[in-house]
Amino acid sequence: MTKKLKHPCRQLKIAVAFLTTFPLMAQPAGAEKKALDSHQKISYLELAHATRRAEVLQERNIADIQRLKILIANFGSKVSGSNEAFEKIKNTYKKATESYYRRDFGEARDRQVECLKQIEELYQGFVTVFKEDLSALLTECSLSLSDLEFTQSLEPGQNSAQLSERILRSQFRLRTAFQQASMAESNAGDRRYAMAIDHYRLGKLYAIGILKDLAQAPEKATEIETKYAVDLRDAYGRSATAEKK
Repeated sequence: MTKKLKHPCRQLKIAVAFLTTFPLMAQPAGAEKKALDSHQKISYLELAHATRRAEVLQERNIADIQRLKILIANFGSKVSGSNEAFEKIKNTYKKATESYYRRDFGEARDRQVECLKQIEELYQGFVTVFKEDLSALLTECSLSLSDLEFTQSLEPGQNSAQLSERILRSQFRLRTAFQQASMAESNAGDRRYAMAIDHYRLGKLYAIGILKDLAQAPEKATEIETKYAVDLRDAYGRSATAEKK
């Protein structure tokens, strides 16, 4: 005897009901994994992205904190509230890493993002100081070089190959120093503040070298080196405070 087939519509309803309820049936009670991003749930994909983002920012931020530590030691007095801002940055970073090791990756990412913003804000203060300092140095270099050029042209009897060489060398260094200043401003405009600081440092090195080279007497060159001792140490990533101990 032929078995009677079920009505097609009824079969479709059964299939839809099965597919709709199956995910709920497949999840045993309490087996659903949750990832909390502060106050809301995030998907597994979002969790993976949050974890990676937290790790990348953690590595970046600690490197910048170490750089800022040198800047604070050397020029912190020139940036208002820099010490307080630096302490705030360190506390935010500590909370972020605590969240990461607690495996709250969403919160860790958010706190590292907050830390990054605080770092950038403090960097901006130092970028302004470096820009002003280098600008003053370049002006001094330009004036000193012009004075030497006038001496060469107005007093031909005093000319020498050595003097001409100093002038040419200083002209090349001054162009390079101005180029470093331009690259620093470009990087600062793109929010690459660490790179901007590095270019400002190179600009300072060239400028201080020019002033020493143009000095008329050895003792004058020593005075210049003493005057810019902190800038010279900073340019090599060293703390002036540590050097004194």
